[in-house]
Amino acid sequence: MPYNKHHEKHLRPKTPFFGIMPLVILKVLSSRSMHGYQLAEELTRIFGREIPKPLVYVTLKRLEERGLVVSRWEMGESGLPRRIYQITDKGTNVLDRGLKRVEKFKRVLDFLLS
Repeated sequence: MPYNKHHEKHLRPKTPFFGIMPLVILKVLSSRSMHGYQLAEELTRIFGREIPKPLVYVTLKRLEERGLVVSRWEMGESGLPRRIYQITDKGTNVLDRGLKRVEKFKRVLDFLLS
């Protein structure tokens, strides 16, 4: 699916955690490489609700354009090619900085929830 800014605008109001989706994707990919559909399924498990696949693919495209992930084509078990995504060193650095910001915010959330 080609990247289109309209996709972001369309998905933003209906999708929880839209702003942290890139960070969550980087975190998932930091443990292992995976294809987009597999990543979407993992995100659904993490968030406890269906994550729109277009959001996953648009976010992956943006991350790739920024050099935070790379992709390669691989033959799937079904014999069809699929794109495998992997975090880069730059992506790992961005993830580390992002997690430090989240940790600071977590303290505020812990306070609010106590």
